[in-house]
Amino acid sequence: MERKKNKQVPSDYLTPADVARRLMVSPITVNQWAKKGWIKSFKTGGGHHRFLLEDLESFCRSRGVEFVDSDNGLKLLILDADLKRCSKSEKLIAKLSLNVAIHIANDIFTAGRYVERYKPDIVMIDLSLPGLNILELCNSLREEKQSMRIVTMYDQRQQHPDEESAEDQTLKVAAELLIPKPVGLKKLREFLKSEE
Repeated sequence: MERKKNKQVPSDYLTPADVARRLMVSPITVNQWAKKGWIKSFKTGGGHHRFLLEDLESFCRSRGVEFVDSDNGLKLLILDADLKRCSKSEKLIAKLSLNVAIHIANDIFTAGRYVERYKPDIVMIDLSLPGLNILELCNSLREEKQSMRIVTMYDQRQQHPDEESAEDQTLKVAAELLIPKPVGLKKLREFLKSEE
C-alpha cells in the first residue's frame, strides 16, 4: 500500500537501500515490493520510495522475513554535502559485506538529529563541507557519545593553499583516520573491521 505523495519527506523514513540492507535483499526487490503494495511506502516528490521502520517491521512479521536490526552492528554516519558522492560511498561500504548501518546527512543540522537519534559509532566528515567548524563539530559529537570514532574525508583537488591542510585539521580534532574522496576503500575496510 502506497502512502500519498508529499514533497516533505520526514527524516525518519528509510530509503530502499536502508531497507535492503536490513532484509539482505537488493534495493530493486524492495522497490518491487512497494509497487506491489506488499510493504507500505511513501513517495517523494521525485517518485522515490521511502519507508517507516514500523511498516518494515510489520512487513517482516507478516511475511516471516528475517530482519537485521541495525543496533547489532556498527552505526556509521556520513556527513557530506555531495549527494552523488554520498550515494557512491554508501554503495562502496555496502560492498564490504560488513554489518554496518549507514545514515547519510547532507548538512550539519541533519547530522545533529541523526547523532541524537541513532548514536553512531563512527562519523565520517567531509572537511570541505560549507560552514564547517571541524573542531566545534567534533567536540559536540564527543559530548553526545564519548566513544564515537571520527573519520575525516578530504578532496585534494579542492585544497586551497591558504587553508589549513586536511592532515592538520584531522590532527587538531584527534580523528582516527583521514581518507581521500571518493572513499579510500582499503583504509576504510581495515578501520571498520577493527571496530566490529
